[in-house]
Amino acid sequence: MGGASAEEASFSGTGFLINNNGWVVTNAHVVKGCTKLTVGSFGEAVDRQVDNLNDLAVLRLATPPAGRSPLKLRRAAPRLGEDVAAMGYPLSNILSDGVKITTGNINSLIGMENDTRYLQISTPIQPGNSGGPLVDRAGDVLGINTATLGLGITAQTGTVPQNVNFAVKGSVLELFLQSRNISFEASETTGNLMSTADIADKVSPSVYQILCYGELKREVANTPAQAENPPQTSDVGGAISDSVVRKATAFIHEYHRVWSSDNVTALDYMRGVYGSRVTFYGKNISKAELIAEKTKFAQRWPDRSYTVRPDTLDIKCEDYACIIRGVVNWSAYSPARNKTAKGVAAFVVGWDSVTGRILYENGKTVRDKR
Repeated sequence: MGGASAEEASFSGTGFLINNNGWVVTNAHVVKGCTKLTVGSFGEAVDRQVDNLNDLAVLRLATPPAGRSPLKLRRAAPRLGEDVAAMGYPLSNILSDGVKITTGNINSLIGMENDTRYLQISTPIQPGNSGGPLVDRAGDVLGINTATLGLGITAQTGTVPQNVNFAVKGSVLELFLQSRNISFEASETTGNLMSTADIADKVSPSVYQILCYGELKREVANTPAQAENPPQTSDVGGAISDSVVRKATAFIHEYHRVWSSDNVTALDYMRGVYGSRVTFYGKNISKAELIAEKTKFAQRWPDRSYTVRPDTLDIKCEDYACIIRGVVNWSAYSPARNKTAKGVAAFVVGWDSVTGRILYENGKTVRDKR
């Protein structure tokens, strides 16, 4: 580990190789505040990119590991009850310093407080597992192990949580990597099922311990409920300037204004404001699939009007990423069917302020009058 071995690490986590250029995926909270980071036996990371909003980070090694195969992201949707395995370096100051594997199931397709970015899993994870891969029985990545409930919940409820853990979905990681132009391999379908031992043989060479140096020792690292809660969106502030918020505000008004225009103008605009893949109402789909959905709606309702209620806008940003929430008054008319619809809808948009692309979209009708 170069000169870092003479120092005492203040925190440890896990990461996994995502491409042949030496990029390693982990959690943002694993690298937070570290002045130096080492990855396995490969030395110090020379670059890092972080998405605090979704608790994701990538580190780059100066020399890509030789003979190691990057893990693939699985695009096939996770299934409720599906068998999964977590790999990482938990409690390395107590247990051995070798990689560990634990198995379990997907207990829910959404996280705490209905957060669709997360999977709830029964797979046991501990401090040190953070940032490690959650894989299916083919060894492909379904998520990134992130959080576990612990003593904090016991104090609130009087109940000791049993294997209630969370992982950031692979689809969220995919969007993060795309937004940073970091290459990765993807598996479109579920691969051949393997035993736990075979999964460990396949995956473990690409899973590494990450050590953080140069920060005050994190005593909370041994308290999962404090150290590894699912991240909440942060209020705008700190390094996020007011100009980013103004930019996001202008964008969301412009989006709805153009969507209210004629179909040719509206659909041309839509092709330019979405990422190559988007989490769209709970599904990870390609831009082409999304535009097909938008086209179908536009053809059904060619006369549309959407107006954002300014007093409902709630914009929270972390680094480059913004979550934009609000409410719109909407109406639509179909001349061919002589039908009118109108109502009020709430929306949530995940927007990359650097590229100007939408990476996440969801919403629901608050009131519908037909």
